[in-house]
Amino acid sequence: MVPSELLTLFSSLDFEEGGSIKINSCKWIEENLYLELNINSGSQESSEQLWEIIIEKIKEEAIQNTYAYSIDEYNEHPLLLEFNDTPAELYSNSVGENHDKLVIEIIEIHSQKFGDWIPLDKYLNKCSEGLVMAP
Repeated sequence: MVPSELLTLFSSLDFEEGGSIKINSCKWIEENLYLELNINSGSQESSEQLWEIIIEKIKEEAIQNTYAYSIDEYNEHPLLLEFNDTPAELYSNSVGENHDKLVIEIIEIHSQKFGDWIPLDKYLNKCSEGLVMAP
């Protein structure tokens, strides 16, 4: 859960106009992720603030070494679908009448649902590696 002080800061006009967040470090300790953040409130009267955020029992992350201009907590997000949705499998033991059309439709549906967040080839077995093509 994002601390209320941070949510208040992020919703301020100063932050929206000139604030930023920089990840100084992130480290894993057992199942927990520790983030050290430099937060510039965007206010001329306030200097940068140093915060440590602890994310407990994290399963996966997509942290990038860059500046960010917002931070949010999500219950629904493309990155959470693989943990919250019921898993499904698709198996084919022969080539159908329009194999290429099926593959293209799978790629399009995956792209609509996950965008660039999760690559389709993450879920393909080794026999399927040649199927992935740019949409």
